[in-house]
Amino acid sequence: MPDFPTEKDVLTAAFQAMKEGADSVYTARGPHIVEMLAREQIPVMCHLGLVPRRSGWNGGLRAIGRTADEAHSLWQAFRRMEDAGAFSVEAEVIPAPVMREISRRTSLVTMSLGSGSGGDVIYLFHNDICGEQPERPRHARAFGDIHSLQEKIRAERRSALGAFRDAVHNGEFPSEAETATIGDADLEEFLERIPVEGDT
Repeated sequence: MPDFPTEKDVLTAAFQAMKEGADSVYTARGPHIVEMLAREQIPVMCHLGLVPRRSGWNGGLRAIGRTADEAHSLWQAFRRMEDAGAFSVEAEVIPAPVMREISRRTSLVTMSLGSGSGGDVIYLFHNDICGEQPERPRHARAFGDIHSLQEKIRAERRSALGAFRDAVHNGEFPSEAETATIGDADLEEFLERIPVEGDT
């Protein structure tokens, strides 16, 4: 279910995004939605190739355009989005040779996500680049290993909390070094001003 199911919802959200400073909006919806946004002079980026939300209709999470017929249908989809008024497209998991040839022939700015180096922009999600999960899609590469660091942080947090609990139970925390003090004379005067312990 899309976040903005009706055309009115889409338009309201797009106007709000532009009001808040967005340069453009993104949609994985069809050409009719792109056309509606473009008609309002809202720059819009579309999504073609593997669209995960619709992958069940296309045989699951797989490359789109691996046969001549499917590649041609994809080319026609690019043309429809051009005609609808999109300026850019997230082109996800399209065979690299197909992406290269389409990119050469379309006016859309092609953002290649798992579609080879033939797009105008090479795109990869931040969490995949940084290695934030142990698993990632076939088309992604981790250039960092934040997941291991996060695991170390979780282990260190558990260790620290356990050590704190033990230190409290053992009477080791708080120590005198971690506790505020009062001079003996002031303490004695304070005790003289309050009831004796147990008195009411």
